[in-house]
Amino acid sequence: MTHAKTSFLRPAAACLAAALLAAAGCGGDDDGSNGANAADSAGYRVELTDQQPAATKPVDSITWALPYGEPVTIDPIQAGDYAPDFMVSQMCDFLLRFNPKWELEPGLAESWDQPDDRTLVFKIRKGVKFWDGRPMTVDDVVYSLKRNLDEDAGSLTAPYFANVESMEASGPSEVTVRFKQPDELFLKEMAAGPGAVVQRDFTEKAGSKIGTAQGGVMCTGPYEFESWKPGAEIKLAKNDDYWDPDLQPKIANVTVRFLSETTTLTSALVSGEVAGAYGIPATSIPALQRAGSGTLYYGPSTQQLGIYTARPEGLMADERVRKALSLAIDRQAIAEKAYSGAAIPNEAVVSNTREQEAKDVYAEGWKQLPSIDYDLDAAKKQLDGVTGLDKPIVIAAPAGDQATLDVATLVQNAGKQIGLNVKIQALQPLDLSNFYYKPEYRKGFDGVLSVSFSDHPDPLNFLPYVIPLDAYFNYSGWDSPKAVRAMDEGRRTLDADARAKLLLQAIQLEADDRVTIPLLGLANISFISNDIGGAPTSFAYLWMPDFAYMGGK
Repeated sequence: MTHAKTSFLRPAAACLAAALLAAAGCGGDDDGSNGANAADSAGYRVELTDQQPAATKPVDSITWALPYGEPVTIDPIQAGDYAPDFMVSQMCDFLLRFNPKWELEPGLAESWDQPDDRTLVFKIRKGVKFWDGRPMTVDDVVYSLKRNLDEDAGSLTAPYFANVESMEASGPSEVTVRFKQPDELFLKEMAAGPGAVVQRDFTEKAGSKIGTAQGGVMCTGPYEFESWKPGAEIKLAKNDDYWDPDLQPKIANVTVRFLSETTTLTSALVSGEVAGAYGIPATSIPALQRAGSGTLYYGPSTQQLGIYTARPEGLMADERVRKALSLAIDRQAIAEKAYSGAAIPNEAVVSNTREQEAKDVYAEGWKQLPSIDYDLDAAKKQLDGVTGLDKPIVIAAPAGDQATLDVATLVQNAGKQIGLNVKIQALQPLDLSNFYYKPEYRKGFDGVLSVSFSDHPDPLNFLPYVIPLDAYFNYSGWDSPKAVRAMDEGRRTLDADARAKLLLQAIQLEADDRVTIPLLGLANISFISNDIGGAPTSFAYLWMPDFAYMGGK
């Protein structure tokens, strides 16, 4: 299903396992994949890896698995979930790029300059061609950026352009963006879907079919859209005229299969039928640990699991109840047993990443957040004076996903220990999708168990979608003008330390009321064939042309 950019609240379809999983081994193999490319473990019991060692050999073809199911689109401005974002990133170049450590690098813009705090100037790379051989122009770049503001075209990315005053060509190879007020977030978004460039003529001619199986897309990326068989697969072919000499594709042809059923996915990986997949379900870890066909990798990630309050009335509307349930949940036990060490307790509505921890102001800020330590006595005290505890607390969870239902059961049992009547209601995919966007579908629900993620570690990529009263995913009606002011001022603040202090204010206010019950920060779990090298393994993979990094060992 598609969700608005940066909130990405989806069912926790690939993350949670029964409580008795065997402990996971560290990612990597004997080629040193956990050496130069190893990341700080940041509290995880598994070793985190940013990327495999570089690939060296050409490969004729591979089949790759997409565990999140079929993408609803490959149009960059409509891509707002795992599957569409992944496919867009293989085909469409962005103005800038993230590397596996989320560091900004040049993309279709070979450089950028900020002459003042309200102006960005991008120098557009010359000699870039679309797949049909036509040269990319600054007109294509400006057109693509302005599409983000086109609600009629189904744009999900408009919030990133809220502070933009104008976007115009200021030279034959230059685009200037002017802002109504400073905006520190905008530049980072140019390394994700909002910064994608499509061909204007092709896109306008395709009309409403752009991004569909029938209409396709026309981009400049290392892999060309070849075909899309609905319900089954998308085929890509390497772009022989790709502009970047460092990412000339080594794999000639890629078939991406939609394998969302866990047993089928695991079997295909174990047998070698598919060469790999990102977003491996935790329930698959034991079988994949034993597989000789490939290796499990764990990477830094912005993914997190939490319970999002769904309505302003009922027991969950009482912050004492939310705080009590939070204290009754043993997060460390879930991380150790259900995730085999590939998760850590999470303190707040945004994930606590190693990039944030590296900044002293964030490291200190996380220490000030309300306790999430497992404490049944403290949980019971929170309920002193609360009436109507016999009323049910109904939490939505995705049907058909046993792993998620396992964790939902753990939450239910946690509530029972302190006298809360937590009921889990599994929703079919369409109903769950409607739950996220249509208030009438949330009637009778108190919360939803969900995984969320952001494009990069900057909290501003996520906070605007949960904190303002009219935010996409502020289901509870929580209203904190002070938090909104801190968040908005943070977005206008270009100094990193000053910005962090402001964003921590907003995070603290949300945490003080425990509007969201955070559970876990999740590592990115990948499984890659022993014949393949070069693959990014951090969660930054979602906005990288991954197949262009891969090749034979």
